[in-house]
Amino acid sequence: MAGKKKARGKIKYFVLFALGCTLFYWAYDTAWFPRSLQYAVAEQGNLNHETKTKATFANRETVLTAPIEGRVTYLCDDGQRLSKGEETMSILPGGVDYGVKLQAVTVNAPVTGLFSQECDGLEEIITPENLINMDLSRLLLEMNKSGQPQTENNSLIPVNSAVGKIIDNLSPSYAFIELPSIQGLALNQSINLTVDQEEHLSTIVRLSDHPVGIVVKCASFVNGSMRPRVREITVRTQKASDGTIVPLSALSTKGQTQGIYVEENGVVRFKEVEIIDQNETEVCVKGISAKTQVVVNPQEGIEGTLVR
Repeated sequence: MAGKKKARGKIKYFVLFALGCTLFYWAYDTAWFPRSLQYAVAEQGNLNHETKTKATFANRETVLTAPIEGRVTYLCDDGQRLSKGEETMSILPGGVDYGVKLQAVTVNAPVTGLFSQECDGLEEIITPENLINMDLSRLLLEMNKSGQPQTENNSLIPVNSAVGKIIDNLSPSYAFIELPSIQGLALNQSINLTVDQEEHLSTIVRLSDHPVGIVVKCASFVNGSMRPRVREITVRTQKASDGTIVPLSALSTKGQTQGIYVEENGVVRFKEVEIIDQNETEVCVKGISAKTQVVVNPQEGIEGTLVR
């Protein structure tokens, strides 16, 4: 019995010794040779300040209404540019047939512009003037309430109903742009919008705290702003910065010095850098060259670590 107890005691001490050695090796290895370091390659390029968001567009629009009840036949293509006075549609009077041959009524374009068969009921609500002067929260609320079916060829329509509109494509488009913040933006500041891969220079004419965003005046008519009225766009609020681009998470400090941990001859070294510019995900710096490996999850005590 005494021999068995002595053997069990030796096994117990051996297990504890092995466990202690394992914990010591793990702590030593973690402290001096971090295995969780992640790297990225610094690149030469441009740092952009771009945001993907939604824009509600407003153009100068003139609604065409039916002078009589009847059936519509469109005489021009949807999206066609018309001059003032050109024919847009004819309306054959409907209702009770008394055996009298009725003459169709022609509707002419009252102004020059692009013809659209579709009206959304917002032509007199979402206007450039209202975006600049009215309560934006109420305007956007009205947008959600409004809706109007498109008039089809040969459909019977009541008198005074909207049967199309003319969009002035020689006047600049306006837009309300939703943004997460308007900090750093100012009236009359120039920004760039990208709509359907086309860039449009615009000027901020209103800053809004609620809803958060800006109203802009575009330099010209924006193709694609006819419909849908709400579009996915990309906004660039300031010029791109040129330099060495690294992930924002690579920035670190050592004492009072800001810098980046880089791989140098197989060893991690701290390099002081000058920050030129940054956005939500990347930073443009001076002090390291392109194609340098940088640590994107810096930790304390990694100076001198061998890169595995």
